[in-house]
Amino acid sequence: MRMRALTIILPLIAIVALLSACTFEGPTMTIDYKSPENREIWGLYSLVFWLSISVFVVVNAMLFYSVFRFRRRPGHGLPKQVHGNNRLEIGWTIVPALLLVLIAVPTVRTIINQASPPPADATRVKIIGHQFWWEVRYPDPTDPTNREKDLVTANEIHLPVGKTAEFELTSHDVQHAFWVPLLGGKMDLYPNRTNFIKYTPTETGQYYGQCAELCGTAHGFMKMYLFVQPQTDYESWFAAQKGQAAPVAAGDTTAEQLQKGEQLVTGGACVTCHYIAGTSARGRIGPDLTHFGSRTTFSSAWAQNNEANLKVWIRNPDDIKPGVTNLSNQQIPATGELYSRMPAFPLYTDEELTAIARYLSSLK
Repeated sequence: MRMRALTIILPLIAIVALLSACTFEGPTMTIDYKSPENREIWGLYSLVFWLSISVFVVVNAMLFYSVFRFRRRPGHGLPKQVHGNNRLEIGWTIVPALLLVLIAVPTVRTIINQASPPPADATRVKIIGHQFWWEVRYPDPTDPTNREKDLVTANEIHLPVGKTAEFELTSHDVQHAFWVPLLGGKMDLYPNRTNFIKYTPTETGQYYGQCAELCGTAHGFMKMYLFVQPQTDYESWFAAQKGQAAPVAAGDTTAEQLQKGEQLVTGGACVTCHYIAGTSARGRIGPDLTHFGSRTTFSSAWAQNNEANLKVWIRNPDDIKPGVTNLSNQQIPATGELYSRMPAFPLYTDEELTAIARYLSSLK
């Protein structure tokens, strides 16, 4: 009796546990598509899914029918021995072939459409994967081949709504994968190789993205956010990001704190890795900090951009993103360049950390 109860209860528990993971609102849910690229992919998934369900139902119905209709009964002798049926064999060869054609045609069409060149007026964005953050570069519209004129930011991408964006993808160190689930497919990033993917966001909003390829100890913390804005808002953001950021005291931040924070940043180890336009910070190993205060997050979108988190991050980055300090200031074997990892600075006083955090937050 107890075994019979268990055979009923345990499957029910398993079903409830599986269903508890189902949602239409998760950050990596692709069903609620927000671009024509993702809509096309979802249409292909739906076709394959329903064809698979149909095949499953038909095959199992025939199986159960055969099992129960021709089961052995008392008094039955040896059944008729059949050694082949040409009609059946031709049928179960033609039907699967037709199903494969039905899947292959839209699959090939989708692959071609996804890889087709973007419109001439598409927004161009260069993405460089690092362990464990995203470098984001917008080529200058007037001189797109001049890398020195790129607008450079990190971990947060801004795009105009209703306009195709083409992403040029490469990696600084190891293999990564770029993926914004609601907008389209994913694409790998490799060192010394360039891949491309395009999205055409149809709704404004904030979209979650992540690295979808195991890339090291802090892979799970390598996120990003993509902000889709009206064209005028995007143009305003772009123009502001192209200029230099001037620290401005606000709230309870004093001019003396900003001055001290700037001295600590531009006169210390920060300049080795980070760039801040208009200052002596000219490093290009870590994220560009010129407009750091305008970002909503940092540490590859893992931490909210506020003073408390910044102080923890500077003192010991592993407290926010475990594994990120590993291999800092060491060379990548394949390229000889330095890993773009954040080292710890445990010797700063709380007063110094406050000054640095408030200076960085003022860079908007």
